[in-house]
Amino acid sequence: CAHLAQPCASWLSQALGEHRWTSTGRKRPENSSSERLTSLQPDLHTTSALQMSVDPGTFDVYVAKQDFKFHCAHFVTFSGFRERMHGHNYNVGVALKGSHLGPDGYVVDFGDIKKVTRRLCKELNERFICPMYSDVMEVELGEDQVVLRCEDGAYFSLPRGDCAVLPLVHSTAEEISRFFWCNLVQEFTIEWLKARGVTAVEITVSEAASQQAVYRRAVPEDDEELDAL
Repeated sequence: CAHLAQPCASWLSQALGEHRWTSTGRKRPENSSSERLTSLQPDLHTTSALQMSVDPGTFDVYVAKQDFKFHCAHFVTFSGFRERMHGHNYNVGVALKGSHLGPDGYVVDFGDIKKVTRRLCKELNERFICPMYSDVMEVELGEDQVVLRCEDGAYFSLPRGDCAVLPLVHSTAEEISRFFWCNLVQEFTIEWLKARGVTAVEITVSEAASQQAVYRRAVPEDDEELDAL
């Protein structure tokens, strides 16, 4: 059997090395408990990078009060079409998106939003909405009267004090929501909004229940960008 001794010894050595037998004769797993614990130790470099990439989150503030409303007459007109004059009880909602909270724990104080929104609604309330940039209607602004001459021959003469002459092409809820957005941003000022961490503003204008238009946009970089709207 001498000629078998060397091959057997070689085979036994390989078996012991591959299977890592313990002194009790039991087969030990490839990775011991100490090796497994070592493998579970975090890579400090990877963990640090992961923590830095975690999204810190954002905040949304939304205010829609019962008195955020204005009652107005209007009609929409475009080439080949004109509505009859009618009115809506418009309602407004204001949403602000913030990247962080201020030292007072707010994105923007609800009270500040309510004060500005109520003032803007009051300026429009009980007026006829006149789109001064209409592309199918002549708008003549007199000292006491506003005269409208429509494409279909209709003619309106309204007291100047009863009209809200707005920089619109059409008096739609969509364009009114954008107008409201611009005025809200102007009231707060771009500098103040950015200092508060506000990144975007959203305005909702409702003509009726389940009938609304929404205008949302990032806070402009400067007044020149705002004026271009």
